[in-house]
Amino acid sequence: MITLTRLAFLLLLASLCFVKVSAQADTSSLIKVAPSGEEFSVLMPQQPTPKAIKKQFQSLSVAGKLYAVESAGVSFRVWSLKNQSASNSQSSSADDLLDACADLVWESLLKPERNQLSEQQARYAHMSYIGEHRLGAASGRDYSFVIGAQAGEVRFYITGNRIYILIVTNFSQDTQASQAFINSFTLAGMTANSDRFRGGGGIGVGMGGGIGPGRGSGAGTSGAGAGEIDYNRVFSSREVTQKARILAKPEAAYTESARKYGVVGTVILRAVLYATGEVTDIHVIKGLPHGLTRAAVEAAHRIKFMPAQVNGRAVSQYIQIEYNFNLY
Repeated sequence: MITLTRLAFLLLLASLCFVKVSAQADTSSLIKVAPSGEEFSVLMPQQPTPKAIKKQFQSLSVAGKLYAVESAGVSFRVWSLKNQSASNSQSSSADDLLDACADLVWESLLKPERNQLSEQQARYAHMSYIGEHRLGAASGRDYSFVIGAQAGEVRFYITGNRIYILIVTNFSQDTQASQAFINSFTLAGMTANSDRFRGGGGIGVGMGGGIGPGRGSGAGTSGAGAGEIDYNRVFSSREVTQKARILAKPEAAYTESARKYGVVGTVILRAVLYATGEVTDIHVIKGLPHGLTRAAVEAAHRIKFMPAQVNGRAVSQYIQIEYNFNLY
């Protein structure tokens, strides 16, 4: 029995070594692609022939080049695009543009594959949000998708008026080469800083927020003499004699866009419950895409509460607010 167990273990070890060696052979067969006139480089099975492309979906209009290669049943594609609608979207946040890119990918770039499905297969086709990704100053996102028998992964970046989209289809047939393709993408002067496994949400300022002290905030004692309490400043929960009491916390609406891409997670906000009964100075600590951060901020503004107190006087207090989003 011991001999058979050892034999089985050795066979398993040998198979794992074989898989590792094979994977290394697969990824080493990729070559560096750095097209002339472009600012990106990426690993692909062979040099692609660029194809001019122009696409539009809703408010997003793009034009540029597609670099595509098929190898061993796996499709590797890179779109290098200029956002021609950038002048109309200068006021849009990076999150809004990334949301629009996701719609462009699913509703336009991947639509030809979806159109080949039967009605039954089309019901199960989907693209799912994975997480945020950064490449230097470029904001990006990761998604997975299933279209019939094909599985794949999408990563895209926006920087200035440029959009770069990577798609690998039949990802599962050659995971090593597919992952090497996705992760090898670089832009001139930029390095990767992935947030993809954090369950979504970049860190930054959300709707109605800004960096820095808000109205009446600050830990100092402006307006008060030495040893006196400045009742006009914003207090932490540890500093008050009676904490603010939430009377009503409206639910944040789950958006159809978030449902479409299966976005789940928690939005975390920092706000001030003012002595006057207002909820303002809302900052996003952790957000979620496809309208969920905005929905959380809007819900936070509608919170009803009894203000905190210090020595019997109503004061303003910092608070952290969380909204959980789940698919049921």
